[in-house]
Amino acid sequence: MEIKTERTFCAAHQLCNENKSLDWNRKTYGKCTNLHGHTWKVVVKILGDIDETGMLVNFNRIKKIIDYLDHKFLNDIPELKGILPTAENLANYFLDNIQNISDNIKCARVTVYESETSYAEVGK
Repeated sequence: MEIKTERTFCAAHQLCNENKSLDWNRKTYGKCTNLHGHTWKVVVKILGDIDETGMLVNFNRIKKIIDYLDHKFLNDIPELKGILPTAENLANYFLDNIQNISDNIKCARVTVYESETSYAEVGK
């Protein structure tokens, strides 16, 4: 069985490597070095078997993981400390957290859009 869900959340971030100079950061990340926000879109595809509840997984459990980041400054999220909150790293964050919902499921793909035309995708 395969299920898919999509969810949006609003959050701010700043791309700035604290171990590098401001000049390096501006050359590397451009205007994204400044504090700014996105309406992020997360698309999750999960594979697995239907359990005794009649579901593969309750969609609310996935929504809760995504909504945890809603209206936050991503650089301050303890679970994201030590990594830049890029679309790529957020895709891995969601993949890991959704996979941990149940041994019965396999999170096959997570796509994180930071805009309508720019996204990162992880999984098979």
